Amino acid sequence: MGWPNTMKHMRSVQQTSKGSPARVIRLTDVLATIVVLAVVCTLVGPQFSTASQNPGDAAVAQDLTFLRQQIALYRLQHRDLLPGHIRGANRTADADLVVKQMTQFTDEKGNVSAVRSDRFRYGPYLTGFPMHAQTGISVLRLVGSEAAAGWVYDAKSGELTAGP
Repeated sequence: MGWPNTMKHMRSVQQTSKGSPARVIRLTDVLATIVVLAVVCTLVGPQFSTASQNPGDAAVAQDLTFLRQQIALYRLQHRDLLPGHIRGANRTADADLVVKQMTQFTDEKGNVSAVRSDRFRYGPYLTGFPMHAQTGISVLRLVGSEAAAGWVYDAKSGELTAGP
């Protein structure tokens, strides 16, 4: 048979009946694919199992993100003034003021009005504070207060957290 004939025979074995090269899946290709899938499942799997066990956690996280975005927008529009304060006024922040500032119209100093006007052109940022998905409470309290609340706000830093 000879050397050239052997090479011709090997090429014909590696080609399909139409003359195109045959696709061969090797064991190493299969094992590499399984390893990659196992790594992906290991990394992503726990996220799905946690979300399905505590659907309230996802709702609280989503509400918290939205509320924080609205506080950031308030701060931006009021030139770095946080909700709970009135520029130029020497008063202690309180939760009622925060709620009013977030749910009504405000001027650039943080004064509140139920009616929109040229002066009170900012807001409202919320229609109300959402009900906490796990506690069922929509009340906002300031850090340091012991009242039951769905949301806890630090008027000094602007940080908002979910209540216990």
